[in-house]
Amino acid sequence: MRFTVLTRGHADQLVDRYSERKDRNEPVLTPAELAKIPGASAA
Repeated sequence: MRFTVLTRGHADQLVDRYSERKDRNEPVLTPAELAKIPGASAA
């Protein structure tokens, strides 16, 4: 199976760059924080 087929539905996550969000002063949340997994706190 091709990589492009596997990642087709995940493009928004793959192009979301930490450094760009940090430069725009947007909240930088990890996937675990977004999923509200216990123990994954924003520091």
